[in-house]
Amino acid sequence: SGIVFHGFLEITDKLDECRYFLMMMKNNSNWNEFRWLTSAFLNGARAALDWLAFGIYNSYVNEEGEFYPDQNAIKKLSSYISITFDTKTKKVYVRPIDPMLRELCKFRLVTAHQDSIRIKPEKATTPYEYKFSGSQHHVIEFSENVLSLLDKIQKEVRN
Repeated sequence: SGIVFHGFLEITDKLDECRYFLMMMKNNSNWNEFRWLTSAFLNGARAALDWLAFGIYNSYVNEEGEFYPDQNAIKKLSSYISITFDTKTKKVYVRPIDPMLRELCKFRLVTAHQDSIRIKPEKATTPYEYKFSGSQHHVIEFSENVLSLLDKIQKEVRN
């Protein structure tokens, strides 16, 4: 059918997408291709937060057929993200609280809205040498840590 089932608070497909891009990053020393893969990873990881917030605010349906949020899940996520629901537009907004998630969103903001992602050095022997410009973060290590944190968040919110 071409449709991936998304269950209650389910971001596994988005996390698998991130795993795929991370695997490709680990095997690619070409600077341009590595930047493009990193951009895809950052966009997927940021989207996972949006999926999670959307799921939380559309967890239950009342007798009138209106969705309402899972307050327990919101509480569990409160040390990681802040979620705001706009009652007029029905849109859900995520603001990162966790320092690593703030960094993720900062890096992703640049590549999604401002400019090409800046990664140094331009020539590397292995992709593990690449760092985000203006940061001490090695791209692959940072990406692995983000993915581990997102896995942890999904487990916590589902328990």
